[in-house]
Amino acid sequence: MKQIKYLIFVIFVFQTAFAVSYKDLFPYLIEPKGWKGEKPTGSKISATFGEIVTAERNYKKGEKRIHVSILKGGIAVSMFAPFSMITEVDTPEEYVKVFKINSFKAGLSHHKKENQVRLLFSLQVILYFQWSIQT
Repeated sequence: MKQIKYLIFVIFVFQTAFAVSYKDLFPYLIEPKGWKGEKPTGSKISATFGEIVTAERNYKKGEKRIHVSILKGGIAVSMFAPFSMITEVDTPEEYVKVFKINSFKAGLSHHKKENQVRLLFSLQVILYFQWSIQT
């Protein structure tokens, strides 16, 4: 079973790495059980300094809200930059920690006053997932 999950994950990373349009990423913005997802949106931006493809979807469950983004492209690397320079920060306003989940680098940013959590997962050099949770 573990091997099947890993194979599915590898196929997912491979397919999303070669996504050309934000619409190619929509099938991966699934609706978790108990949550109601809004219609996904996205964009593709090309500039002289790189390209980024994003797909986003908002979810609701009662008063809880989750915003999920899939970011692909060279510009997406900058989203993870703050997490590459630190391992942990704790202030009255924010808590930031960098850790690994199954060998993938992850960053957690908790804005204490807004009670908002942001999680970034680096699945490869140019593909990132971002969850923004607000309760």
